[in-house]
Amino acid sequence: MDAYLIRTIRNACYAIYNKENQNPTSSIFDLKVEDEPSEDFYDDIDLDLLIDAVRKLDDKLKSVIAYKVYYDLTADEIAQIMGISKRTVFNYLNKAKRQILDLIGGDRFE
Repeated sequence: MDAYLIRTIRNACYAIYNKENQNPTSSIFDLKVEDEPSEDFYDDIDLDLLIDAVRKLDDKLKSVIAYKVYYDLTADEIAQIMGISKRTVFNYLNKAKRQILDLIGGDRFE
């Protein structure tokens, strides 16, 4: 379940990033989607629903998810960037996961 959510959230972050930055003027990062999941990966969930759920999160939760899923940073690196403790990073990730599951009807995936 955790791996499924991580892949799904990562792909939602990619979709949000690409949609919001269709015409970037300059970027520090050269971000690319390197591995797309198979087609059956999307059968159980509506990607638009997931994207909307991620957008509804608090900014701090979205930031932690983006750093973890999109930029593939460790909890220590995220804590240092955001100026919070490593434990807080884990708390934010768990809170975000719970909120996303609630918003997309997580009882379908348990």
